[in-house]
Amino acid sequence: MVVHVGPSIAHVLSATQRNEIMLAVMKRSENDLRQAIALSPHEIHGRDSGGWTALHLSVNWPTGMLILIEAGADVDCVGTVVGRSLLDIGIGIDSVELLRILGEADCSFAKGSDSCQWYYLRTLELYDPRIIAREEYGHGPISHHGRSSLYSKLSTASTTMAQLLVIFIANRRERLCNLAFEKVPSSVLARLFPRKTDEPYIIDEKASRLAQELTSRGIAVPPALNPGKRGETGYHAISGRPELAEILWNAGFRDVNGRDSCNMTPLMCCPIETLLRFIDWCLGKGFALNLDIEQDRAWYSGNADELDGLRPGQPLETESVYCKIYALGSLEKYHRSAQKPFVDMLVSCETDRPIAQKIFMASPTDSCICACSISGCTTRTFLFKGFNDLRGRPCSGYLTTRDMIKFYSDFEDVCSSLDAAEYLRLITFERLGLTHTCCRPHWARHSQKSHICIGREQRNTVQFSRPMSLSEIEEIRDEELADLQKLAELLVEFEAKVVELDLPIPDFISQYWEPRMEQVLQENEGSLDKETLRELGMKIYSSEGTADL
Repeated sequence: MVVHVGPSIAHVLSATQRNEIMLAVMKRSENDLRQAIALSPHEIHGRDSGGWTALHLSVNWPTGMLILIEAGADVDCVGTVVGRSLLDIGIGIDSVELLRILGEADCSFAKGSDSCQWYYLRTLELYDPRIIAREEYGHGPISHHGRSSLYSKLSTASTTMAQLLVIFIANRRERLCNLAFEKVPSSVLARLFPRKTDEPYIIDEKASRLAQELTSRGIAVPPALNPGKRGETGYHAISGRPELAEILWNAGFRDVNGRDSCNMTPLMCCPIETLLRFIDWCLGKGFALNLDIEQDRAWYSGNADELDGLRPGQPLETESVYCKIYALGSLEKYHRSAQKPFVDMLVSCETDRPIAQKIFMASPTDSCICACSISGCTTRTFLFKGFNDLRGRPCSGYLTTRDMIKFYSDFEDVCSSLDAAEYLRLITFERLGLTHTCCRPHWARHSQKSHICIGREQRNTVQFSRPMSLSEIEEIRDEELADLQKLAELLVEFEAKVVELDLPIPDFISQYWEPRMEQVLQENEGSLDKETLRELGMKIYSSEGTADL
């Protein structure tokens, strides 16, 4: 037999520890509330057995909440049992009125827990029928790297709530700046603000630094103005939702390519589900998505040991959009193993298809001079690398011909056409086992500062190493000169055969490319002569077992 403890029983259990102020709130009586506060003002911060204060119990009674705030109730109080702040509750029940009251009372946006679950609010259903078991409550983007409460609240808010929340954030950033203008030397401020432009600008990426400059000078930053220590922007937390990005933009937030304390841009934090639409929104605002990400030693002043060997401003060659495209390739591999079509993962609705075509067919190349691509890596080559899961090693034998054909076919489903020469170059490069001299991804520990987010779990990250020096690249090319020449010869041959045979690329790969590559690899196995083996330090033995010196 299953016994269900309903709201009425919960009400009885917690009512035994409620003071007169709480009971007045429960009755929604202004007179009783004012009298209770006058008789026992110290009880305004009291809690019931559920850990809630009178202010928590007034969430659906604005008049009572205003009376409590006027009497000195703490708008930043959190539930002791479940850790919910009033702002968490307001966003959870989608109450614009509650958010407005709390914002005007200067509540802190950094109080409470990042992760919200609907069952934390079950006890409050007694007091507000709007607080119901909402399955979606708190199921916004999973907090990556301990995302600060300020922006986790923005990410879980509805569009209407987000508009009001952004207004309050902008107001507080302006007040933080005004405080800094009074207390911080202009020479320091010049490093934190962009050059003057006609466009509105609200400090976002460097708001944490601005607060640190104040505290380092012994100037207290009010809790309401404290942006937190993560250094992230509003764009980091919106899960790539274009409607929220537009709200931030219209309010004057411009740090779309801003970096957080882990050196990640908003695009790197964007979930796959909204990636295409967020990229399209960024392009519409004129942002270049191949922005180089740089390390900044000053930002990690407290973690200098993690930056040994890195010069201030030393660039990582990986562009933001390429990091996420590599992630797409990795997820495509997962979806393949789960027998889910790539097109279903990448294109969640028909409006995504033209965006995908724009991104994959007209994307810029990077500065890579690796022979795996014609004139630099593109989003297409990065997608394939992610699928092939390079991890910095030659990939010969990693993918079967069937994999290569299926990848090509799936990609055509998304983008209609794919450059055959580019794809043949890439798969031939892989099959020959040549070494990539472009950026090389490898799995990294969460504590490393230059990693790129692929998944939503902290351990599921990949780091792109810094580019090789020209001397390293030349050394590799000298060692693989024969195979590079063979690559060039094969590509000329394949180009001619594609025209001659007039086959679809998938058929060409299976009927001509695969047998030809098998032949080439067999020839390579027996191509080392005795002199070459001696140069490699190997001894050659005769059939009698004696060394042939």
